[in-house]
Amino acid sequence: MSDLNLKLILEEANKKFKEKELGYFAETTKEHVYEVAHFMRKVDVFECACMGQTPLQALQHALNNGSITATWVYNDNPVMIAGVVPSDPVPYIWVLGTNDVETIPIFKFIRVCKHWKKVFTSLYPLTHNFVYKENHHAIKWLKLLGAKFISKRNIFNYEFLEFIIQGD
Repeated sequence: MSDLNLKLILEEANKKFKEKELGYFAETTKEHVYEVAHFMRKVDVFECACMGQTPLQALQHALNNGSITATWVYNDNPVMIAGVVPSDPVPYIWVLGTNDVETIPIFKFIRVCKHWKKVFTSLYPLTHNFVYKENHHAIKWLKLLGAKFISKRNIFNYEFLEFIIQGD
């Protein structure tokens, strides 16, 4: 995705979100990556480790290889970075967040995530990834976004659920 297209998408989202006190989205910077990596939720750190990466490595990989990556800034803190990385045969969608993401009212969180699902699936109608089966909050959230769980996979002796997210 070109920088111009990403800027237009961010500007459009930010018009809607500012009115509703939902924070704002920014192009992901190295500073965001370092801050989110440092304050990442334990379950996200665990999932990164199971995929063979530190939080910093996972975020840097996504920033360097993703076609779209955006940071959600709430109360002046980067709380979540999300994106899509092209992959064959299906691109993978991902989200990594800080502990602060859990302090955001759920209705605000879901509204923001539904917007980004729409943006990501307009670019990639089918995406997938894996979630640790004990990550109950993420599974509940993924279900609210319309994820379909399609298989189980054992990764380093931990059970993960593969899911797909499709456009509406």
